[in-house]
Amino acid sequence: MPSSKGPAAWRGCAVAREAVEALLSRIPRAASSRLLEGASPHAILAAFYAARLCRLEGCSEETAAAAALAYKKGAEEVLKAGLPQHIAHHVRGAVEEAEEAYLRSPSSQYAMIILDADALAHIGAFTLFNISTGYAASLEALLQAALESLSYAVASDYILYTRAAKRLASSMKPHTLAYFNWVAEELTSLGMKARVRIESTIGGTVAYLDLETCPCGGETVKDKVVKPLANCTKYIIGFSCSGCGFSARAETCIPETTRAR
Repeated sequence: MPSSKGPAAWRGCAVAREAVEALLSRIPRAASSRLLEGASPHAILAAFYAARLCRLEGCSEETAAAAALAYKKGAEEVLKAGLPQHIAHHVRGAVEEAEEAYLRSPSSQYAMIILDADALAHIGAFTLFNISTGYAASLEALLQAALESLSYAVASDYILYTRAAKRLASSMKPHTLAYFNWVAEELTSLGMKARVRIESTIGGTVAYLDLETCPCGGETVKDKVVKPLANCTKYIIGFSCSGCGFSARAETCIPETTRAR
């Protein structure tokens, strides 16, 4: 796991970091880069969950994210980033209550939110993806993994040669589809709409994680390219969002069907 200091941590958990950074930039006069500086990958993921929980519970996403970072980094360190007084007040109070939760149950909404977010950052398909990649996966890496794994899974019906491989694939395919469906469901429940799509093309079947909203909100613009090559069919999926300059691209090349060889 990357260190909680330096560039490795700054790259860490980039899927969540992209959303958290955009969120913190909304806080007037606060230095969003300083809020994230030195934060561990787990802290960034917890801040992501805290913001999403507040969206569902009706509290301030920005305050929740800042409080979650303060809970893991230390309140005084976060308060040095120049938070507005009303946010700083909630952050300080939430952290104090959360740190004493082993003595008494918290009463403030933000204290409960950051404790719950800390727990959620340990579980789920989205968290598992971050852990399995050493917390270094970007949203683009998630889309790449989905395109490649899902497309090979759905193409396994017609690209494999041996009976043994076909038997193995028949058990692996539903697990692959289920996993990325779980990732999509979790992202959607957290406010970043996504779904698994399976489409037939001139070169065969392609499947991918369709990101319908950007990390910072708003709808994505999607581009798809199918390029038949000599030894495979290349699929390219691109997503962009003009509202925050987000862009991601994934590509894979699936062998042609064995029936055509």
